[in-house]
Parts: sequence; structure tokens; C-alpha cells
Amino acid sequence: MPYEPEKDKAVRENVVEVEGTRLKIGVYSYNGGEKKIGIVRVVRKRDGTDSFAPLGRLRKAEALLVRENLGTLIELLD
Repeated sequence: MPYEPEKDKAVRENVVEVEGTRLKIGVYSYNGGEKKIGIVRVVRKRDGTDSFAPLGRLRKAEALLVRENLGTLIELLD
């Protein structure tokens, strides 16, 4: 079954910026299924468009922002 972007719904989504980096943190549901938390790094390409990269390692400031947002997002998983 191929991925269908129109079936991927954001229940809540925050884009936070810290030290020149943006993180997209949210709760998502695919095709009405189980809600899950997603975290990605948003990278601005040279042509001005956004691209997504794996989160990988976090600096302390980034980890603190993730922690700050997780409490609210976890409540939405119910």
C-alpha cells in the first residue's frame, strides 16, 4: 500500500525555532489510525524552500524545546 499524503492528518503541529534551526513537532494520524507524535528538523534549502531532515542528535536548547512541547502533545494521544 503506497503512502497517500491526503490521508495524513495533523491533529496539532508546532514549528519552533532555536539557534537558527527549526523543529516541527506534532501529533499526526494516518487514515484515521492511532495518533502518534512526530518530530522532524526543518532545513531551508538555498532556493528558499523547506526540506525535512532526520532529527538525529539534539543540542541542549533543542532538547529543552522538545521537552516543553511533549507534555501538551502526549495529552492529545488519548
